[in-house]
Amino acid sequence: MDHPVQAGTSAATGRHDQRIAHTSVRHFESFDICIGRQKRQGSETVFECNAVNAIKSDPGFERKATMTDLIFFVRYGTGRNKTNSLSRFFNTLLLVVLILPLFLPAQDRHFTLTNTHYILLKSELTQREHELIVFLPGGYENSPEKYYPTLYFADAYWDMPLLYSIHGQLVYDNVIPELIMIGFSYPGENANYGQLRARDFTPIRVNENSGDAPKFLEFIENTVIPRIESEYRVDKTDRALSGNSLGGLFTLYAMYMRPGLFRRYIAISPAVNPYLFSVDEAFAKENKSMNARLFLSYGGDEYAPFRDPIIEFQKQISARIYIGLELLNYRIEGERHSGVKSEGYSRGLRWVYKDIAPDGPSGLDREINRSNPK
Repeated sequence: MDHPVQAGTSAATGRHDQRIAHTSVRHFESFDICIGRQKRQGSETVFECNAVNAIKSDPGFERKATMTDLIFFVRYGTGRNKTNSLSRFFNTLLLVVLILPLFLPAQDRHFTLTNTHYILLKSELTQREHELIVFLPGGYENSPEKYYPTLYFADAYWDMPLLYSIHGQLVYDNVIPELIMIGFSYPGENANYGQLRARDFTPIRVNENSGDAPKFLEFIENTVIPRIESEYRVDKTDRALSGNSLGGLFTLYAMYMRPGLFRRYIAISPAVNPYLFSVDEAFAKENKSMNARLFLSYGGDEYAPFRDPIIEFQKQISARIYIGLELLNYRIEGERHSGVKSEGYSRGLRWVYKDIAPDGPSGLDREINRSNPK
């Protein structure tokens, strides 16, 4: 029986001297995450273990943890135990979890945008407070008869200003409808966004800072969506979910775990891992259809061990030919992991809303025609 593993963050305290120790094991039944300190040993930099967290895996994996407690590598071995059904996809290192924005300071409401406000909700499942950052389109108050599609997205503490801007540009160009956007965030002046998102966006638990994706998805379904749909004029049949990196992993996870909860999905450079391949395989055994529009992208210049599994996943899901799935696999040339977000969201929004894009001229066309009437 296959038991692919998904890595999460370590239990490190966050101090700069806390690191995951280096380990390399072939053909094992389990392995350990070591939390310790970096030190010199001769001409090499090594890591001294102070604490250990055991993680179960299956034969054929080789695990290497390197440098930072927020990055974790796994690969399939090439030896005698290469029998796992997923092994054909992995001949190189697979970056399982990447917390990219490690060096961004956490601040409390570090941006103020017109037509946005905050909602605090306590999750009985996670036993934590969550913050929603809600954007209402400019015409919301003056159009009481209008109901809007909703876009839910990960990492609002970083990405709400970006999506706010992109939404305005695309609406001006008349290529997407006006949206109500709901971003997932966390309250507090010193919220550790990297740690919190790793906990909420990863499906498999390897320590106390990972594996809450099932709870977070249930929280969204049973608490967040009902709250939004009771307070705002939304089209309850048209929800979208989006995210980058770990947020992209969570987006794809939700697509399989709650078919029909969302209609549209944007997964930008998702942190694809063996678990996600196994989820797709299990889904395909029971389902021939998937009613969704999916934009799935990666950066052409991304770190290859992170990029290559995304490409393999694009191939696998494309080969399924799910009835009802409208899929666009997209390569963003010249971009790395963080730089993909601007083009990814711009093209992703246009793709997933293409079927309900408004008719008529762009904002510039209208302005020129007003200035130069025939």
